[in-house]
Amino acid sequence: HLADYWWDVDRKPYPSVKTLAGRMRLSPRQMRRYIAELEAAGLIKRIERTASHRGRLSNYYDLTGLVEKLKKLEPEFREVEEEVKENRKAVSQRGGRRRRSSVNS
Repeated sequence: HLADYWWDVDRKPYPSVKTLAGRMRLSPRQMRRYIAELEAAGLIKRIERTASHRGRLSNYYDLTGLVEKLKKLEPEFREVEEEVKENRKAVSQRGGRRRRSSVNS
C-alpha cells in the first residue's frame, strides 16, 4: 500500500498511518507495528516530516531498500515468467483446442 502512494521517483510517498491502516482494515497501532517491521528488515526508512506552523506531519517513506531487494529478485521472477510462457506454449502445441462433442437426441 505504501508503493501505491509513490507516483514520482524523485518524490517519496507520505501517506498517514491512519490512511494506510484504513486501507488495510487494521488499527493504527497495528499499522505502526508493520511499518516498524518493514523498517527493521531494511525495506523502508521513515523520514520525519514537519511543518513550522502545524508541527508534525505524516512521515515520508524511503522505499530504496524495497527497490534494491526487488532488483536482486528480478532475475528469479524473469526465470519463472519464462518457464510459465514455455509451459503455456507447450500445452497449446500438444493438442490445441478441444472440439465440443455434439449430443444428438
